[in-house]
Amino acid sequence: MLKPYERIAAVGFLIVLLFASGCASARSERVLMVTMGAAGGADLMTTGYCLGAGTCREGNPILRPLEDQPFAFGVAKMGTTAYLMYWMHKLHHTHPKLAWIVGGASAGAWSIIAWRNTRFTQGVR
Repeated sequence: MLKPYERIAAVGFLIVLLFASGCASARSERVLMVTMGAAGGADLMTTGYCLGAGTCREGNPILRPLEDQPFAFGVAKMGTTAYLMYWMHKLHHTHPKLAWIVGGASAGAWSIIAWRNTRFTQGVR
């Protein structure tokens, strides 16, 4: 069984593979959206867990005031993800390679952040 950080590292590796094989098809757009949503969700889940355990703080200064309000924090974090996914959807029709670059970079960053968050929660139950 993979440890949580190994799972997230595997997702990050898959993102790199998907990024490398990206093309202008509708299928590639769906792959990009699913990848971004999964990486954003992993970031939210691991950040929420380590905030609840008291082992980390939110790094984004805009979201930091919402640390003590889990619902508002989740809505703001996933709202940001949803907005970026919408922007990628619009951009994919006119500039598919740029959409893959920005979307892949976002998903990669969220995966790295989620992996980093798991390091703060190792041993916490």
